[in-house]
Amino acid sequence: MKKFLPILIIGILVLSGLGASAINVEKENNKNNNYTSGGKATHTPLAEFGTSTTCGFCKYAHGALMELYEEGQLDFYYVTLVCNKNSKAYARARNDFNLYGYPTVWWDGGYRVNIGAGSVSSAKSAYTSSINSCGARSVSDVDITLKATWMGGTKVKVECEVKNNEASTYGGTVRVFIVEKESSMGWKDTAGHLYTMAFLDFAIEKEISIPGGNTWEDSTTWNGVLNGFSSVTKDNTFIIAAVYNDEWHQGYSYPPNNPFDAYYVDDTAGVNPATTNEKQDVTRISQIFPQFQRYLERFLDNFPNLRNLIK
Repeated sequence: MKKFLPILIIGILVLSGLGASAINVEKENNKNNNYTSGGKATHTPLAEFGTSTTCGFCKYAHGALMELYEEGQLDFYYVTLVCNKNSKAYARARNDFNLYGYPTVWWDGGYRVNIGAGSVSSAKSAYTSSINSCGARSVSDVDITLKATWMGGTKVKVECEVKNNEASTYGGTVRVFIVEKESSMGWKDTAGHLYTMAFLDFAIEKEISIPGGNTWEDSTTWNGVLNGFSSVTKDNTFIIAAVYNDEWHQGYSYPPNNPFDAYYVDDTAGVNPATTNEKQDVTRISQIFPQFQRYLERFLDNFPNLRNLIK
């Protein structure tokens, strides 16, 4: 893709989608750390996919992400930012990543950026390269623990912990994404497929500072009805958490234009909501104390009249 295009063509690309082969944007890639040759990933990479329901080329990007995720050969999460339907998705893409056009996929907060998509196969190849690159890079030694409990109705309780295993203080931002496995809002790509991992809202979005060896934790209950998503269900909801390092890097959403402040992901986690057991069953005494029932039987053998009363 040429750096300088006539204004008319640029307008068409931005409004209807970026075609041709996806452009790779990579910063500070450690070429000696080859994840694809059998090395273990340092973390699970995260893709944030900027798209719209009217983008002609986005169906290829969406199809590539779906296929890679379903195949399960590469370990990653993705969040679909349907920008023309969700103001919070657009704010993330525009304000934080300085969106140029659709489709754009920002990996690990901007460590790699894939722009455009001409086919599912070419996009899969580009995304595979990005996933391997992200999985091979050095990250801070932090671990996310994520728990989600469905509270009934459209409410889900989210609990998130970040353990700092480093000796020094860790600073960054935690984002916990509420997504739908398939959009219940009817958001579709131009091939007619419901958008998958469609971003609805942040359950948590907070800056953190964790002293060495310590743990940060937070919890919240997110309510779909109160946030404009009354059709969410437990089985269709997925929760993704990511911790972004506060070290600044220069990113570009259309190099050398559309610069943005890139903060790379150090760890991610994803969970399906579990069902809460609001009515706890009273455990039988005989289950708590297995020998109690035997003692009771012996006692009642000596008092047959009492046994008849209990019956």
